[in-house]
Amino acid sequence: MVTEKTIRLSHRAISAALVLLFALCSLFASVAVGQQVRDGRNVMLEGDLTGVQFTGGETVLVKANIADDLFAAGRYVTLEDATAGNTYIAAYEADQRSGSVGDLVALAQSVIISGSIEDDLLSAARTIRISPSATIGGDARLAAETMDVEGKIAGNFRAAARRINISGEITGTVDLLAQRIVVGPSAVIKGDITYRSGAEPEIAEGATINGSVTKVESNLPEMRSIIGAIIGIVVGLLIGWAVAFLVLTALLAWAFDGYFSIAANRLVDRPWASLGVGVAILIVGAALSLLLFVSVVGIPLGVALFVAIGIIKLFGFVTVSACVGLYLRGLLRRNAPPPATGGRTGWTIIGAVILGLVMLIPFVGVVITGLAVVAGAGAASVEAWRRLRLSTV
Repeated sequence: MVTEKTIRLSHRAISAALVLLFALCSLFASVAVGQQVRDGRNVMLEGDLTGVQFTGGETVLVKANIADDLFAAGRYVTLEDATAGNTYIAAYEADQRSGSVGDLVALAQSVIISGSIEDDLLSAARTIRISPSATIGGDARLAAETMDVEGKIAGNFRAAARRINISGEITGTVDLLAQRIVVGPSAVIKGDITYRSGAEPEIAEGATINGSVTKVESNLPEMRSIIGAIIGIVVGLLIGWAVAFLVLTALLAWAFDGYFSIAANRLVDRPWASLGVGVAILIVGAALSLLLFVSVVGIPLGVALFVAIGIIKLFGFVTVSACVGLYLRGLLRRNAPPPATGGRTGWTIIGAVILGLVMLIPFVGVVITGLAVVAGAGAASVEAWRRLRLSTV
């Protein structure tokens, strides 16, 4: 028997994974170029944008042509005539009204898909609707309380919900876990249907099912399989971003070897002063950038300041990583000579991995890592200012 508790399990699993994803992205997030802020809360992206775009607000409207991936978070996130690569949304209501994206990963109270998804759809919500105008070029993996599938899915369809209504076209196989399954008269399912439910599916006259319809009596292993597939995809995305971030950390540590070594020593010698400088820079910088967004003239400066804050946070993370890595080296190799550039870079990567593991500790890890990165940003900023002054003498 499918219960509401088993369905909620899939919600929690994907929720936790997406929260981790946005926490990782926040380390180097910056406001997208071309972004307009109204009333300090409402955000709109429009025009032709390059590079990965990070945006957030109470209301987010995306009408842009984005050449790379999109990360959007807010109470209401709407994509209207928007194109983007892989798209990740965390919201109360997520609505893709029109346009086209690559993969779509969406976590919300309500998800509505009316546009085109070129590859896969992965979503968890209370209600999910794939409208008649929607097309999904790959697979769809969904978890919800109720869902309506009225559009076209070119790949396979796997879903868990209390109630699932299918009236669209599905080319691949269908794997369902639900209390109630309804297949409408306009439904076209070209593959096999496998379902787990306490009741028989309601298949209307006129529905087309080319494959077989099979009931699986034991739903627990299959439920674990569905949840495992969803978590596997999200974890894969997390690992990809983590590897990319480690590569970026290594490149910065190698390119600015002496700078980060001095900044790390400054962080060790004056941790509280570095933390104070970091807090002042980030708070004042964020406040000034929001003030600049009030006027049209100030928007470019506000964008530049947000980008600068993102870079400062990134440099703070690398500084803390170097500090942790070199401290660990000192414990393990007390009498060893100072490392060369390659050695310092390697220990910095180890420090970054340790910070990432600490961040996984619920609440405490995020607080500790956040304070450390802010302190690192302060130490890095002071060292940058010192070098700037020396260069102008």
